[in-house]
Amino acid sequence: MERRILDLEKQNTELIAKNQFFMSKWEEAQNQAALMRAQVEEKKNENMLLIGQIKQLENNRTQQEVAIHALRQQLSELSDVNKNLNYNLNRGQVNNKENVESIKALYRENEMVKKRKDELSDINRSLMRDIEAKDEVLQRTTTEIMEREKHFRDVMENFKALANELATTRTAFGDSEQACQELQQTIASQAEQIAQLQDRLREFEHANTTLGSALQQHHSHSQQLTQEVINARNEIERERDEINQLFSEQQAHLLVSQSQSERMKEQEREIAQLMSENMRLKNRCEELNAQTVAAEQISEGESQKVVGVHQLLIEAQADCAEQQGRIDALMNEIAAKNIDLQEMEKYNYHMQYKKEMILLEKEEI
Repeated sequence: MERRILDLEKQNTELIAKNQFFMSKWEEAQNQAALMRAQVEEKKNENMLLIGQIKQLENNRTQQEVAIHALRQQLSELSDVNKNLNYNLNRGQVNNKENVESIKALYRENEMVKKRKDELSDINRSLMRDIEAKDEVLQRTTTEIMEREKHFRDVMENFKALANELATTRTAFGDSEQACQELQQTIASQAEQIAQLQDRLREFEHANTTLGSALQQHHSHSQQLTQEVINARNEIERERDEINQLFSEQQAHLLVSQSQSERMKEQEREIAQLMSENMRLKNRCEELNAQTVAAEQISEGESQKVVGVHQLLIEAQADCAEQQGRIDALMNEIAAKNIDLQEMEKYNYHMQYKKEMILLEKEEI
């Protein structure tokens, strides 16, 4: 009986040692399970952070796609604006060339008008010199004719005086013969004077006729010259009117050309502004293209990051599944050990009960 008790005590000691060993194992398993749970919670937290980062990256990607779409739309609008600016620039350059050609033509016409005006001025001065020379000749001829007419009037006055004297002499002829003789002598002398005067009168009439014809020719020539002068003056006036009209037209053209020149300058300023705006828009387009490329690269990088995060998430999920499998295996092992421990406790309790019963029986004995 004592040997049996010793065996039971030995078995009980072994069972207690095993129980302590299993309890230490169970505590170790509980600690490992707690550590695994903490790791699982940490992995879950990491997974939640990764999911949040993935959502944030997806939101960033969506925002970047929206921004890229807006940038592309803005780039398209800027491209349309650039096309319109290039069209306006080309049209402004064409208008500028046309205006330059028009101004050159106006300058050529102005030079031709100035040349024609100088030619007409030379012709006018030449005609004025001819008119002045002919006026001087006409004045000299008129003065000579007036002097000859005055001399003729003086001769006629002398002839009238002689005729009156002759009449007086004829009246006094009956008074005395001497007076008659004197009168005859006087008449003879007067007849000689009359003959001389008649000769001089015929010469004067011939000269007067010659001067009259010359004067008539000169007068007709003068009238012709006067008519030519009038025609020349009319022509000069007409040319002057035409010149004035052309000059006014040229002034108007010059005003128009000045306004066109101002418009050209304004267009050049507008073209310069458009070119600067075009360069700014080109630079903006290049910046937007660079931003678009950078955004696409960033989007590709974010996509790669998202893919990497997805890969990390998949790996983390695989690690979690593996850890969960290990935890499940440990939990199963712990459950099995708990079952063994419960059986050993039952067996220990049963052996303790037997020991007590044996001790009671021993005491009774």
